[in-house]
Amino acid sequence: MWLHVISDGIISLSYFVIPAMLAYLIAHRRASGNRRVLILFAAFIAACGLTHLVNIVTIWTPIYPLQGLLKAVTALISFGTVLFLAPKVPALVALPSLEELLCINQRLSDLSQFNQKIINSAHDGIVVYDKEGRFLIWNPFMEAISGVPKERCLGKHALEVFPSLRQTPVIAGLTRALQGEVVQNAAFPWSVPETGKSGWAISVQAPIFQDNGQLIGVIETVTDITEQRQAEEDEVFKAIFQQAAVGVAIIETATDRVINLNRRCSDILGLAREQISTNLDITYPDDRQKERENMERLLAGETSSFTMEKRYVRPDGALVWVSFTVSLMGGASGNSYFHIAVIDDITERKQAEEAMRLASLVYENSSEAMTVTDATASSSASTRPSPK
Repeated sequence: MWLHVISDGIISLSYFVIPAMLAYLIAHRRASGNRRVLILFAAFIAACGLTHLVNIVTIWTPIYPLQGLLKAVTALISFGTVLFLAPKVPALVALPSLEELLCINQRLSDLSQFNQKIINSAHDGIVVYDKEGRFLIWNPFMEAISGVPKERCLGKHALEVFPSLRQTPVIAGLTRALQGEVVQNAAFPWSVPETGKSGWAISVQAPIFQDNGQLIGVIETVTDITEQRQAEEDEVFKAIFQQAAVGVAIIETATDRVINLNRRCSDILGLAREQISTNLDITYPDDRQKERENMERLLAGETSSFTMEKRYVRPDGALVWVSFTVSLMGGASGNSYFHIAVIDDITERKQAEEAMRLASLVYENSSEAMTVTDATASSSASTRPSPK
């Protein structure tokens, strides 16, 4: 008898503990696909536990009607479990084992890390936005060119972090991409005032879709073309510099050494850059002091530029008159390393002025009538005898 009592008691205890464990599993398991199956199993096992408990009582007190009722309830629950479980058996059989799940999770983790390494190692910017235009990914390349860390960006709207994007095609492109369009943004300038970073970029914005076709965000690839743009601007500057109709020279402020000069400047001076040591060396001695005084005013910040007329001495000893305009590169500051000089040949004008001056003197001092004719004999002026 006691063997039956002890056995049924242990079975009843186990049958009550198992449903409690299943209830805990149901409450804490996020996946709810098998929730009903677990509930039915818990009810079936609990009913079995009650049946074994009644078996113990029945040894001393014959409560067979209650015992039969519990068995009937257990039968109904067990049969209902069978009916509910039978269609699900194929799906349950197809479920991966714990080892398989762990292996799949490991592969997914490895793939995620691999993708993250690709994003982090990319030599282009990679930016991912959610449907609201908030940053989800801001890769190291973007951190480097903008000076803004990802912690400052993630979870925030693009305009919240970079208000200056309103002046670029990025925001309009993002709006179109969120409508399902692939957008290629032509070269545009960008700047981040808070970090002092700026440059030029091109970008492509493409929508991201789930397998069911639902749009979930936008990915943007950003290519930094600052160096390329600078090179293009340098080429344009060189072309303008060399083809300018006036002479242009770049001079080192501290040493007065001529760093570079264009073709027109070389023609005016009759010298190549390699033949010039300093600007003052080829300046006519009588004009040097005036130029030094003007440079002192310029470096002291008293003026942003100055213009003077002076003479250069060519290799053959001839003098060439020039209009000499100087400004500091980068603005008026004593810290500027270079200044730029615009040199315009005014020799013919000065010669014409001198000829007119001499003619005027002759006219004023002449006692006889005379005629003054220019070099082409195209015009003349007659003087009258001075009254006596």
